[in-house]
Amino acid sequence: MGRWLVVMVEASNEANDGCVLESGDGCVIVGENEDTTTSIPGLICSFDAFQDTLYLHSNCQFYRDRGVTSTMDFIFGHSAVVLQNCKIKPWQPLPNQFVTITAQGKKDPNEDSGISIHKCDITPLDYLTAPTYLGRPWKDYRQL
Repeated sequence: MGRWLVVMVEASNEANDGCVLESGDGCVIVGENEDTTTSIPGLICSFDAFQDTLYLHSNCQFYRDRGVTSTMDFIFGHSAVVLQNCKIKPWQPLPNQFVTITAQGKKDPNEDSGISIHKCDITPLDYLTAPTYLGRPWKDYRQL
């Protein structure tokens, strides 16, 4: 049984502040400008932020038994990724906004990439009345 780590990114929504969070064999936290990296092996990570929470930047990635909580484009990027047995929890965004759980995009039309959600639990974190979508296209060579 692993130990849990919850990473909460507190940033100004208007300023698009934040950092990149990655999780593999343990948990890796990369600073906003990729100038600081902290590796915490053996932890089960949960990612909580307002927007752009889990950036699927490159290569193949696999997330199992993770938690991801956010509002807009909170699982996004252009790698080939599988999320398995994860708890995906959208929450109420700011007024007049909607929720998008995934945003998949590519830089190259020949790039093999995509987001596969397998046996995950997708339920609202709390009171959610905003329109909520599983995915939206992002970037020039997007696909859903």
